[in-house]
Amino acid sequence: MRYVLLGDIHSSEHDLRAVLRHAEEVAPDATYVGTGDLYECTVSKKQLPLAEPLPFQDVLLWTESFESLVTFPSVYGNQEERILLVSAGGGAVRERIEQLPEVIALNEEASVIHGHQWEWGGSPWSLQRADAPASVTFYGHSHTSMLIVDGVRKPVVFGKAYEIVPDLLVNVGSVVANREWVLYDAAKRTVTFQKV
Repeated sequence: MRYVLLGDIHSSEHDLRAVLRHAEEVAPDATYVGTGDLYECTVSKKQLPLAEPLPFQDVLLWTESFESLVTFPSVYGNQEERILLVSAGGGAVRERIEQLPEVIALNEEASVIHGHQWEWGGSPWSLQRADAPASVTFYGHSHTSMLIVDGVRKPVVFGKAYEIVPDLLVNVGSVVANREWVLYDAAKRTVTFQKV
């Protein structure tokens, strides 16, 4: 089975359409899964706490045409957490966000998580420590395509297939601005970084 992993879309319909077209050309048979931050929250964490919740439609960038594109399963990210924290109402879109899981298991060895739950910091800002839910973990959050093997960062070459090894962390990059994504081929046991 093949998976298209999409991360950090942040409500960018234009970038998402381009990535979806590219993914369809590269892997028309693949299953799509998101690594969170599908939506963009308009309230920054620096503005928290709020005195009272805001109307749902005022706290996220959203259109019906964008929603028609995000039909694939996804985990939640920090943007979705903040949207729920600062808003009231929201109907079906809010219900969808509330139902996003923290982790999605793709198979016995691979899972998806957003990654904001982990320890980040340093200069430059980067992942410091991860509590990976699986031997192979796909994540996002930093908008930086990255391959970490047994705690060691490896250079990423787009279009190159990397063999699956134990203790593998794969940052799928971001759809927004970078138009990056990852193809995971479970049968061939490879991950391939892609860029439009």
